[in-house]
Amino acid sequence: MYRIIYSSLRNPQFMAKDIAFMLKSAEENNKKVGISGLLLFGNNQFLQVFEGFVDLF
Repeated sequence: MYRIIYSSLRNPQFMAKDIAFMLKSAEENNKKVGISGLLLFGNNQFLQVFEGFVDLF
C-alpha cells in the first residue's frame, strides 16, 4: 500500500463553497482508481492523506 500525507495553506481565492466541489470531485475520481483519502481543514490549512494499492503517485 502507498500512502502520501501532506499539508498546505489555503489559497486566499479559495472559498468555503469550493471545498464541497473539491470533495465531490475527489471522491468520484479517487473511487475510479482505487484511492481512499482524508481531508482536514482548519486555520486556513489543509491536511490531506491518500492511500491506495496502485502506484499512481
